[in-house]
Amino acid sequence: MEGEKEKASDPVPTKKKRKQPQRYWEGDGGQAPEPTGATAADTKKPRPDGGSRRKKREPDRQKNRISGKVDPFPGDPAVPAERIKKFQRGKKEKLKAASNRRLKHQLALQEEKAEAAAKQAARTELLLLEEPGFLEGEEGEDTCTISQSDIADAVDLAAGAKHFELRLNQFGPYRASYTRNGRHLLLGGRRGHVAALDWHTKALMCEINVMESINDLTWLHTETMFAVAQRQWLYVYDNQGLELNCLKRFYRVQRMEFLPYHFLLATASETGFLQYLDISVGKEVAAICTKGGRLGVMAQNPSNAIIHLGHSNGTVTLWSPNVKEPLVRMLCHRGGVRALAVDATGTYMATSGLDRKLHLYDLRAYRRLHSLLLPMGAGHLDFSQRGLLGAACQEVVQSSSPAAALALACLLVAHFGEGVPTKLGPLRFGGPFPLSCPVLFLPQIPAELISLDTVQLGAVDIISLEQSHKERVERLGENLPKEKYFPFPFPCLAPLQTAIRKSVAKKLEAQKQQQEEATKGAAPPGQRSALDRFKK
Repeated sequence: MEGEKEKASDPVPTKKKRKQPQRYWEGDGGQAPEPTGATAADTKKPRPDGGSRRKKREPDRQKNRISGKVDPFPGDPAVPAERIKKFQRGKKEKLKAASNRRLKHQLALQEEKAEAAAKQAARTELLLLEEPGFLEGEEGEDTCTISQSDIADAVDLAAGAKHFELRLNQFGPYRASYTRNGRHLLLGGRRGHVAALDWHTKALMCEINVMESINDLTWLHTETMFAVAQRQWLYVYDNQGLELNCLKRFYRVQRMEFLPYHFLLATASETGFLQYLDISVGKEVAAICTKGGRLGVMAQNPSNAIIHLGHSNGTVTLWSPNVKEPLVRMLCHRGGVRALAVDATGTYMATSGLDRKLHLYDLRAYRRLHSLLLPMGAGHLDFSQRGLLGAACQEVVQSSSPAAALALACLLVAHFGEGVPTKLGPLRFGGPFPLSCPVLFLPQIPAELISLDTVQLGAVDIISLEQSHKERVERLGENLPKEKYFPFPFPCLAPLQTAIRKSVAKKLEAQKQQQEEATKGAAPPGQRSALDRFKK
């Protein structure tokens, strides 16, 4: 028993509590330990003010801003109501209480879209210039110092890519001619050099030397043919430089003009003859002796195909292939005429003479509108598509403001260069040459229709009408009365309509007669009785 008591008195061994595994984020007491090493540099205690190191620089940035942190003018700039009214289409509908909610919502969306479109159009109207711009200096600024390279750098990329320069200093002076689409350029030097190129791609089409002096050259109806007025005769070449024809009837030609709508090549010779060549059939249409001596100044009126010639006695004459005498003779200068130009509308004509004067005339009234004295006489004149007048005075080309505004007194640009300013036509004939060439001759206008008055083509020929009536009377032997004219939209139904009207008129007349007969046989109202209603 004692042994058992001793065993009971011994203490019972207790199990040691295992220490729970400590995670890396747990420190003493279950708290996160302080990071050390690389982690200590990355993790920072949050600042009590909630800021960060980057926010310290914000005040410095605000100092550099003009308007500060908040924009003083929030939103888009306001658009004037008058400008918005210009683009509105009708009045704004007032949406009343509608039974259909969906319809009312759709109408409200349409009104919002229309209002937003009007505002956007009014806002972008500033970028859509109605009038083309040109170089215009400020008050007191000398624009003569502005070069072509400066202009090419200032304009947009599309316009700047059109600027190119050719240095031709061996066979000059040169004359230039563009096609009607303005893409192909033809150059001809006085010493026989001829070159044709596509200035858009700067690809040379052909380059020859005719070994004769060249007076003038021009493109024909397409870019595959051009005419060259050489020392004695007129030659026609293709775009590869091969000679196609030699016209010996055109002797010593000085100037040429091609009439695109009539397919006529007008030439002015040294002997004083004005000749017309129909290039569609290769036939000479007219040969007129102007009796004005050597013809070295020539221009065409694009609106009516009238040829303007300048003479050494200071006069300008207007010619048509249908008349052997000049249509108009104008005294423009005291000395000889050096250059001529007519604008695209055929309203204004510019002339320059040996007296160093530049005159602008109105061809509707044939009177002078403006006169300008140049420091050097202009040897070449031409109007651009924008209405600007270019004057070449020796090696200087001067461009003035639009002639229609009569602001010739202020020269805008003067730059040094070579060549003659030419007009770039906007027309373009699509398709290759074999397909487009036959189509060109379909709308050919006959040479007999070239006249000074363009309204004459649409007028009624009273003389021919009277002559035809006289012949009709002689053929029939009597003057028949003029048939009455009843306007009707469908002439084929006119007989049917008249027949229907006659039948309706007959029915109405028959009904009227029946009513009259019925009223005659009836008794007066006072003699009627109640039994009359039973009578048949």
